[in-house]
Amino acid sequence: MSPGTPEESDLRWREPVPKTPWEAYEKGIHNEEARLHGFNRYESAPFLLFDRTTAANYPDRVRAWFGADAAEKVLELYPATDSAAAADGTALTAAEAGPVSKRKDKLKRRAGQSIVKRLDLAIIGQGRSGKNIHGAFYRSDANRSFNVRYVVDADAVSRERAKELYPGCETLADYRLLFEKKGIDLVVNASYSDMHYSVTKDLLRHGLNVLVEKPFARNRWECEDLIRTAGENGVLLAVFQQTFLAPFYLKAKSVADSGLLGRIEQINIRYSGYARRWDWQTTQKRMGGSTYNTGPHPIGLALGFLDFDPLAKVVYSRLDTAITSGDAEDYSKILITAPGKPLVDIEMSAVDPYSTHNLQITGTRGALRATPAKYELKYWVEDENPPRPVVHETLRNADHEPVYCGEKLIWHEESGEFTGTAFTTAVYSFYDNLYRALTEKAPLAVPPEKVADIIGVIEKVHADNPLPVRF
Repeated sequence: MSPGTPEESDLRWREPVPKTPWEAYEKGIHNEEARLHGFNRYESAPFLLFDRTTAANYPDRVRAWFGADAAEKVLELYPATDSAAAADGTALTAAEAGPVSKRKDKLKRRAGQSIVKRLDLAIIGQGRSGKNIHGAFYRSDANRSFNVRYVVDADAVSRERAKELYPGCETLADYRLLFEKKGIDLVVNASYSDMHYSVTKDLLRHGLNVLVEKPFARNRWECEDLIRTAGENGVLLAVFQQTFLAPFYLKAKSVADSGLLGRIEQINIRYSGYARRWDWQTTQKRMGGSTYNTGPHPIGLALGFLDFDPLAKVVYSRLDTAITSGDAEDYSKILITAPGKPLVDIEMSAVDPYSTHNLQITGTRGALRATPAKYELKYWVEDENPPRPVVHETLRNADHEPVYCGEKLIWHEESGEFTGTAFTTAVYSFYDNLYRALTEKAPLAVPPEKVADIIGVIEKVHADNPLPVRF
């Protein structure tokens, strides 16, 4: 997320969170609906005591919560399946339902349906991603489908802490010990980036379903080799590129595709700030640097805006080491386009303290600007504004004075805030889709073939901008 000085109105978020949602609402600090979900039924009651969610009104509720554009993707990932409960009047009131993560189970109990079977997984690595992203999801109320059975980490302290974080799990120092275990439904590979390919291939060859962290692999060949290996062994391979399910991207993509902004000319994607780094992800030998580490997200979004056009290509790129302690880049500029498609300008910079947004889409009739938290939209409608045919002589005003072109367009403006981020709701949606892929053979929301395209861009950029290897 882009750094910057918060607006005055945002300073209220620095206040301590009250003990209950009701206190939050009384103090005027938090939106009541946003703060309510996930709390207990007693605190829910003052707001939604008589509210009932059924299969009939569920789509309208989702559209109200997520907005019309993002709602369609949410409904696709979370279809209303409790029609039997709605038909016989067994739908729950919101106050009665309690935490969101448990509502579906309660509905199923009432309708005589079986509870969702939890899948047993093993996670390799308890670093920032393994512990603070994947692990945070496993420990949250949003997780109702996965049970952490094994935790693998070479660090003894991390293994001991894992026993506290995931009660009942078994900890291992070497991932190869998993091959002796039975009943593992999924292995999450959150090891070091340079180990993603080799470890994932070993797991696939032993008949295990794998979710591998980004970056998928070092180059397109490795990606395609992993996809081929998964197919040969009849197992599932997924890559954790959850940003495609983030509310800010879903909103931006729907606006871009709607024609509201006219023909899209350019899309700017910025993942920048000012920060020095000196950890392992600053070295080339560990596949570090902005392009491998952060890049899969903005490059993925760029290709998404271009609809993963097979003719999309990198038309310019530049890598540099600015303030990093390592030998991998902390400045990356990449321009991508395709025939008949807009130019996408990607920038990942560690030396930009004034970055204010992550996305900006400019079209012939307006623009959208967004961060993961909020968006602004400004556009005009052709029917509301007169056409302007070319005048081949000097423009003059009513007094016959020469003038420059000028008009007052009728503008429409819209702004809003997103519920959830790439590290909350997008993670929940990703894992929900992954669960259905494992249990129902549902298609993956982010197929590995598309992620291979992302790695293809990264491979091209590094080939065009070799940096000195110092470590």
